[in-house]
Amino acid sequence: MQTLNLVIFNKHISVLCQHAKIYEVLKTIYHAFVIEKAGSRYPDADLCFEAGFDPQSGNYSLQEEQHTPRHTNSAGEFLYWFEKEITIKLQRLRQDLFFLHAAALEHRQNAFILTGPPGAGKSTLSWALLHHGFGYLSDEMAPLDPATLAVQPYPHALCLKSEPPPPYGYPDNTVATRRAHHIPTSIASIRLVRQPLKISMVFFTRYSPHNKRPFIRRIEKPEAALRLYPNALNPLAHNKAGLEMVTKVVENTPCYELMTAALDDSVTLIEEVLENHHAG
Repeated sequence: MQTLNLVIFNKHISVLCQHAKIYEVLKTIYHAFVIEKAGSRYPDADLCFEAGFDPQSGNYSLQEEQHTPRHTNSAGEFLYWFEKEITIKLQRLRQDLFFLHAAALEHRQNAFILTGPPGAGKSTLSWALLHHGFGYLSDEMAPLDPATLAVQPYPHALCLKSEPPPPYGYPDNTVATRRAHHIPTSIASIRLVRQPLKISMVFFTRYSPHNKRPFIRRIEKPEAALRLYPNALNPLAHNKAGLEMVTKVVENTPCYELMTAALDDSVTLIEEVLENHHAG
């Protein structure tokens, strides 16, 4: 058995892995959060899990402390369970943060987020942007500090549902399951951002295979608020059910609707908008 110890948002998480395969997979996906504690449980850990794998049956198991364990023969489902438990528990442990379902990236020491409904292509677009010098904070969860509107980094492995076109294909050490492909943050093309950065722009992304060129338009605050609120993950933990935070974001941050097309063209358009914003 091996214990994987993680620190996320200053909370300590220990995972007792009953098989080396589980340990290596989780260590790869959560590479940016791993701390070495001599293979033993972190003292006073905030969250504790036990993860198992039986190579004969192909069965995976996941248990949080004294709760009833869950079993599956799907690696993708196991990872989905683990990631869901982590994100939900972190939201409860850090109710001071305002969690958005969004990707967060860095440009010129400022953060910007990509948000939108499932299937909008946020993770694929994030993966393309990382090839063009942008820094990586997160591809799925952007926690904001209500006082500063700074995004807290959550550099979990990028999770893509389908393979992007060249030259943005999967690297060799991608963790592949039937549900998704997890691109580890340890690869050279990913520049990790580990400090919180103030949010400077919000892009509401939409994708259609019929788009020949990307299109962007500035949207006004009322529309931006209506679009942003459904992407809040813990609104009830904040004043006025999160409406106060959503209002603060859209009042202090330019918001755009982005209709994406070819990845290269979409990256170029985002870069132009960001450069013009920071130059102005």
